[in-house]
Amino acid sequence: MAMATEVTQEAPAVPSVWRNRHFLLFFSAQTISFVGDMMLPVALTVAMLSAGFGASEVGLVLAAHIAPMVVLMLVGGVLADRFQARRMMIVADLVRLVAIGLMAVDVAGGRPSLWLLIATQAVTGAATALYQPGVAGMVPAVAPGHLKEANAALRIGISIGAALGPMGAGIVVGFAAPATAIALDAVSFAVSAVCLSVIRLVAVPTPRRENLWQGMRHGWYEFRSRTWLWPVIGVFALLGLTLYGPFQVLAATVLTDRDGASGYGLMMSLFGTGAAAGGLVAMRMRPRFPLRTGILALLGYLPVPFLVGQGAPPVLLAPAFVAAGAGASVWAVMWATTVQTQIPADVLNRIYAYDQTGSLILQPVGRALAGPAAGLVGTGAVLATSSVFLLAGCAALLAIPAFRRLPAGPP
Repeated sequence: MAMATEVTQEAPAVPSVWRNRHFLLFFSAQTISFVGDMMLPVALTVAMLSAGFGASEVGLVLAAHIAPMVVLMLVGGVLADRFQARRMMIVADLVRLVAIGLMAVDVAGGRPSLWLLIATQAVTGAATALYQPGVAGMVPAVAPGHLKEANAALRIGISIGAALGPMGAGIVVGFAAPATAIALDAVSFAVSAVCLSVIRLVAVPTPRRENLWQGMRHGWYEFRSRTWLWPVIGVFALLGLTLYGPFQVLAATVLTDRDGASGYGLMMSLFGTGAAAGGLVAMRMRPRFPLRTGILALLGYLPVPFLVGQGAPPVLLAPAFVAAGAGASVWAVMWATTVQTQIPADVLNRIYAYDQTGSLILQPVGRALAGPAAGLVGTGAVLATSSVFLLAGCAALLAIPAFRRLPAGPP
């Protein structure tokens, strides 16, 4: 089958993204399924603890989706480029609907099977590997001419999902049962699949025909030939090990032990608030050099690990978490828009798969090593080192001319 690039039937005249039916359907699919994703860890943790499982079993189940997702992400990118991103995303949503539905039924019985939970999590991880690479290619298809605004809007949706998902799970678990919250996650994938299927796209065939291996080789060539691209993936893989992985574990431990679950939840909500604000700001920005602007904005994240590790009071942490969320959101918008405007459409999903794989591949290692490292040198030292690595990573990228001088692409 020839590869195809999809575009909306309304192109080239596209209104604001908030008045674009195709984009609104895609935005709804992304946001609703993300809310469901954020509900699952809370509901699944409560269900397993209530059934007598310990923290190690909970951690094993929650992590079971990561390995297949990382291993299959590059394959998902090739398939999305070859068979059209929307088609692969719908298939992935339907697979996740069935897998999470089975999980809900198993949990509803009150004695969930550990191996079934692990298996369903692994299946959802594999399906996510088929789904996620297509996101990059879908944005230009549903919002041509408004890529930055579309990416900013999607970041706002993710921020909303990050805030509403855990909160909604807590409410549902409190008033109903964990199985109900898990079932709602399954329903979110059904809604996402419907939204994606309603989007009307026309396929524009391209002449290249490749098998899976050839497609991966072609994607690798496109990836390594861009000196502004692969250093970013390398730096963020390292930050997954030294910053994001350890911070996820140690921040939750430090803040929960000191301020309780509500205190930790408040900081996460403030981060989400900052991320939403950052998305709104990024929507209006017109930087000449977007990667330079984005990486400087990401430095807003710098104080947070250090302050958490030093036991800073909430009055200092609150504005720091808001600034971190805003900076991370601006960077994400500038990065996504740059990739979508600088990479040829026929390899865009593969390049995005490299991006996702690099971001995820070392995070589990960082999470696993966080506790032992904190035991050896102290939590404060580990998190201070995380801040140093972020500063060094940003400085290294700014030192690369191809990165800092890359001009903005077409809107």
